[in-house]
Amino acid sequence: MSMIHKSHITEDSPRAVREMLKTLARLAGEREDDAARSATMLHKTETNHQQRPMAYRRKQLEDEARTARSKADTARHLLIEAWVAAGYDDEGRQWISRTEAERFTDAMIQIALAERCVPSLSLELDDVFTGRIEVT
Repeated sequence: MSMIHKSHITEDSPRAVREMLKTLARLAGEREDDAARSATMLHKTETNHQQRPMAYRRKQLEDEARTARSKADTARHLLIEAWVAAGYDDEGRQWISRTEAERFTDAMIQIALAERCVPSLSLELDDVFTGRIEVT
Protein backbone atom coordinates (compact mmCIF):
# COMPACT_ATOMS: atom_id res chain seq x y z
CA MET A 1 0.00 0.00 0.00
CA SER A 2 1.51 3.32 -0.99
CA MET A 3 0.54 6.65 0.48
CA ILE A 4 0.51 9.92 -1.40
CA HIS A 5 2.10 12.81 0.45
CA LYS A 6 1.37 16.42 -0.36
CA SER A 7 3.56 19.21 0.86
CA HIS A 8 2.03 21.52 3.43
CA ILE A 9 4.53 24.09 2.26
CA THR A 10 2.32 25.66 -0.37
CA GLU A 11 2.56 28.69 -2.61
CA ASP A 12 1.09 30.63 0.33
CA SER A 13 4.05 29.72 2.54
CA PRO A 14 6.78 32.30 3.04
CA ARG A 15 8.69 32.72 -0.19
CA ALA A 16 12.00 32.56 1.69
CA VAL A 17 11.23 29.01 2.86
CA ARG A 18 10.32 27.84 -0.64
CA GLU A 19 13.38 29.51 -2.17
CA MET A 20 15.67 28.01 0.47
CA LEU A 21 14.33 24.51 -0.23
CA LYS A 22 14.64 25.01 -3.99
CA THR A 23 18.20 26.33 -3.68
CA LEU A 24 19.22 23.38 -1.51
CA ALA A 25 17.54 21.00 -3.97
CA ARG A 26 19.50 22.49 -6.88
CA LEU A 27 22.73 22.21 -4.89
CA ALA A 28 21.93 18.60 -3.99
CA GLY A 29 21.11 17.84 -7.63
CA GLU A 30 24.40 19.38 -8.75
CA ARG A 31 26.33 17.38 -6.16
CA GLU A 32 24.51 14.16 -7.13
CA ASP A 33 25.36 14.82 -10.77
CA ASP A 34 29.03 15.36 -9.85
CA ALA A 35 29.07 12.13 -7.84
CA ALA A 36 27.56 10.15 -10.70
CA ARG A 37 30.04 11.63 -13.16
CA SER A 38 33.01 10.81 -10.89
CA ALA A 39 31.80 7.25 -10.35
CA THR A 40 31.29 6.80 -14.10
CA MET A 41 34.78 8.08 -14.86
CA LEU A 42 36.28 5.71 -12.29
CA HIS A 43 34.26 2.79 -13.67
CA LYS A 44 35.29 3.55 -17.27
CA THR A 45 38.93 3.71 -16.24
CA GLU A 46 38.69 0.40 -14.39
CA THR A 47 36.94 -1.41 -17.25
CA ASN A 48 39.25 -0.12 -19.97
CA HIS A 49 41.68 -3.04 -20.26
CA GLN A 50 43.78 -1.35 -22.95
CA GLN A 51 44.89 1.41 -20.62
CA ARG A 52 45.46 0.30 -17.09
CA PRO A 53 45.68 3.48 -15.06
CA MET A 54 48.76 4.06 -13.01
CA ALA A 55 48.22 3.49 -9.33
CA TYR A 56 48.32 7.19 -8.45
CA ARG A 57 45.74 8.06 -11.15
CA ARG A 58 43.42 5.32 -9.92
CA LYS A 59 43.83 6.56 -6.35
CA GLN A 60 43.12 10.11 -7.50
CA LEU A 61 39.92 9.01 -9.27
CA GLU A 62 38.82 7.00 -6.22
CA ASP A 63 39.41 10.03 -3.98
CA GLU A 64 37.47 12.30 -6.34
CA ALA A 65 34.56 9.84 -6.46
CA ARG A 66 34.55 9.46 -2.67
CA THR A 67 34.65 13.24 -2.14
CA ALA A 68 31.89 13.84 -4.68
CA ARG A 69 29.68 11.18 -3.04
CA SER A 70 30.30 12.73 0.39
CA LYS A 71 29.30 16.18 -0.89
CA ALA A 72 26.15 14.74 -2.49
CA ASP A 73 25.19 12.95 0.73
CA THR A 74 25.82 16.10 2.77
CA ALA A 75 23.69 18.24 0.44
CA ARG A 76 20.87 15.68 0.63
CA HIS A 77 21.10 15.64 4.43
CA LEU A 78 20.93 19.46 4.56
CA LEU A 79 17.81 19.45 2.40
CA ILE A 80 16.18 16.82 4.63
CA GLU A 81 16.96 18.92 7.71
CA ALA A 82 15.57 22.03 6.00
CA TRP A 83 12.32 20.19 5.23
CA VAL A 84 12.07 19.05 8.86
CA ALA A 85 12.78 22.57 10.12
CA ALA A 86 10.22 24.06 7.73
CA GLY A 87 7.68 21.40 8.68
CA TYR A 88 6.16 23.15 11.67
CA ASP A 89 2.90 25.08 11.60
CA ASP A 90 2.26 28.41 13.33
CA GLU A 91 1.32 26.63 16.57
CA GLY A 92 4.60 24.72 16.65
CA ARG A 93 3.14 21.36 15.62
CA GLN A 94 5.28 19.27 13.33
CA TRP A 95 3.34 18.13 10.26
CA ILE A 96 6.16 16.34 8.44
CA SER A 97 7.99 13.21 9.55
CA ARG A 98 11.62 12.55 8.72
CA THR A 99 10.50 9.84 6.28
CA GLU A 100 8.25 12.31 4.47
CA ALA A 101 11.05 14.89 4.46
CA GLU A 102 13.31 12.29 2.84
CA ARG A 103 10.67 11.57 0.19
CA PHE A 104 10.21 15.26 -0.63
CA THR A 105 14.00 15.68 -0.67
CA ASP A 106 14.52 12.80 -3.08
CA ALA A 107 11.72 14.06 -5.33
CA MET A 108 13.23 17.54 -5.43
CA ILE A 109 16.71 16.17 -6.17
CA GLN A 110 15.33 14.10 -9.04
CA ILE A 111 13.59 17.18 -10.45
CA ALA A 112 16.78 19.25 -10.08
CA LEU A 113 18.75 16.53 -11.89
CA ALA A 114 16.14 16.34 -14.63
CA GLU A 115 16.18 20.14 -15.03
CA ARG A 116 19.96 19.94 -15.59
CA CYS A 117 19.67 17.15 -18.17
CA VAL A 118 16.44 18.09 -19.95
CA PRO A 119 16.13 21.87 -20.36
CA SER A 120 12.69 21.54 -21.98
CA LEU A 121 11.29 19.65 -18.98
CA SER A 122 7.79 20.77 -18.01
CA LEU A 123 8.30 20.06 -14.29
CA GLU A 124 9.76 22.61 -11.91
CA LEU A 125 10.76 22.56 -8.27
CA ASP A 126 7.78 24.83 -7.53
CA ASP A 127 5.52 21.93 -8.56
CA VAL A 128 6.29 20.28 -5.22
CA PHE A 129 4.60 23.23 -3.49
CA THR A 130 1.66 23.62 -5.89
CA GLY A 131 0.54 20.01 -5.50
CA ARG A 132 1.25 19.21 -9.15
CA ILE A 133 3.73 16.62 -7.92
CA GLU A 134 2.52 14.09 -5.38
CA VAL A 135 5.24 12.16 -3.60
CA THR A 136 4.57 8.51 -2.77
